[in-house]
Amino acid sequence: EKRLFKIYDIFYVLAGTLLFQFDKILGESFLNDNDYFIYFIIFKMSSVFQILGSIIFQPARNKVLSKEYVSHEIRRELIFLIKLLFVLLILLNFFYFLLTFYNIKISFIVPYLTINNLILFNFFSIAFILHIFNGFFIDSLFIKDFGKNLFFINIILLSLQILLMIIFKNIILWSLFILISQVLLTLFSIINYKKYVRNF
Repeated sequence: EKRLFKIYDIFYVLAGTLLFQFDKILGESFLNDNDYFIYFIIFKMSSVFQILGSIIFQPARNKVLSKEYVSHEIRRELIFLIKLLFVLLILLNFFYFLLTFYNIKISFIVPYLTINNLILFNFFSIAFILHIFNGFFIDSLFIKDFGKNLFFINIILLSLQILLMIIFKNIILWSLFILISQVLLTLFSIINYKKYVRNF
């Protein structure tokens, strides 16, 4: 079925994008240079999950766009691939502990091998993985003309995220707020998918 373009569709996409980007704008004003640099670099490193996810999940996403819902077949494929990403994240953590336990010196990453930076990396990585997962249900909701509701939930999450980041000027908490936003967005999308699109 054809779906007419609506003006709030633009704002929905913009608000969703800012959930992962507005912190960089705030960082220039609220973080010191060193924290901002670490925050930005680790964000970019963890975005490998977004890039990898976009590649390996594209066939499944194409199926969702054609079917307009997440079928049992697609859901099984989605869960399998999500598990693979989490296995990759676990392996990266294991690699980190090997480097630190055996005191292996790799000059260009030694300054970044700290527990705080590992926590930062994990929070961002899990947020990206959840973003890939909830995107399938959000796409189905969007196709079913749920764009206005998605826009409002994105605005609420973005507003809370900005408020908390202004209050707590800590990069680990900032990454945690982004992760929590994706957890809430995942719950929202699945609950509404079951209610308005198709039950599992």
